[in-house]
Amino acid sequence: GEKKPITKKFLRDIIQMPTVPYSAEVADGVGYIVILDFIDRTAADFEKALVGLVEKHNISKLIIDLRGNGGGLVSQAVDIASLFLPRDSRVVSLMGRDSSSLREFKTRYAPIAEDIPIVVLVSGTSAAASEILAGALQDLDRAVIMGDRTYGKGLVQETRYVGYNNYLKYTTAKYYIPSG
Repeated sequence: GEKKPITKKFLRDIIQMPTVPYSAEVADGVGYIVILDFIDRTAADFEKALVGLVEKHNISKLIIDLRGNGGGLVSQAVDIASLFLPRDSRVVSLMGRDSSSLREFKTRYAPIAEDIPIVVLVSGTSAAASEILAGALQDLDRAVIMGDRTYGKGLVQETRYVGYNNYLKYTTAKYYIPSG
């Protein structure tokens, strides 16, 4: 309804979506944390949510929701596993074409919630780092997994810029949770 044009200025900025958008006590002593993806700050965000639930609500059980989580950085999944598993526990192994490329990822820190029972929720779109976290917690007897069968590809992929605003995604290795 304005006769004159309205002029507005916008400042462009990077919008950072939270990787752990929700955490709460959902029942007496039961904590719930959602992880959307695994990027460079996910483990720190998860730890902050976990510590907050323990300190504020004194939770004694935990639900980790990985439904719809397509994965991301393996290192972040390992660091989250470190919160629940003994130090130097093998979380995942990556191997390329031959055994000389074998890389093992182990927990690096002392756990802060070693005795809290855990349920991990997964879906058909839970993949990669979310499968690694869920699988390692299950294999090392720290969690029960509930939900649908996960994506299950088991591949480590990288991208390379090939020019003209195009990228090539290629497989560099397969990953193996503790049980193989």
